Amino acid sequence: MISRREKVQEKRMAKSGIVFLLTSILLLALLIIVGIPTLGKIASMVNNKPVVQQDDKTPPTPPQFDDLPRYTKEDKVTINGRAPAGSILKIFRNDKKVREIKIDDTSLFTAEIPLEQKLNSIYATSTDERGNESGDSRTSIVNYIAQPPSLEITRPQDKQTFYGDDKDLRVEGKTDNSDVSIKVNDRIRIAIVAGNGVYSQNIILSEGENSITVVATDLAQNTTEKKISVTYSP
Repeated sequence: MISRREKVQEKRMAKSGIVFLLTSILLLALLIIVGIPTLGKIASMVNNKPVVQQDDKTPPTPPQFDDLPRYTKEDKVTINGRAPAGSILKIFRNDKKVREIKIDDTSLFTAEIPLEQKLNSIYATSTDERGNESGDSRTSIVNYIAQPPSLEITRPQDKQTFYGDDKDLRVEGKTDNSDVSIKVNDRIRIAIVAGNGVYSQNIILSEGENSITVVATDLAQNTTEKKISVTYSP
């Protein structure tokens, strides 16, 4: 004869079996309706892990650079920018890959690359975890100028003496080209430089010895300095 306790246990077991059956049916129906990939996404969201779609062919966005100097006298340049988190950043200089960096969760990067003499065309691409590669970033042009500009003073001659009306003296000379700026005796006004590099600047002589300092500065801020002295007698 079945006791009352046994009857209660049988009812509980039957009820648990029904709940398990209904849950299984519900999960099966959900699997059929939304599919396995969607369930995978849900599971990944629960675990706070990104979902990687193996068949996703969408390329990542191209990297972005902060502005680079147009001209420099340094043989390296530091690049700061942004790229998609988790991607592989490839930096190219004159179409040759010079750096490869894994981008962390901040999406920010800093990279130093060597420069070639004169023109350097710099751009980058991003490759995501599925192997999709972005288009090229904006290209930045950096001109590396290592050598300081040439400089000559053709007039006046060093140790030359001037008299009377020659107090207003024209200083003349030659440098590389019109991209070079010339200052005579550190005057605020820059001397006029022609396309062939010829420059001229007027100065007023004082009685006695006068020092003349000419400084040539190129676009990369390389400088060349020359000094002479002349004497003026009224």
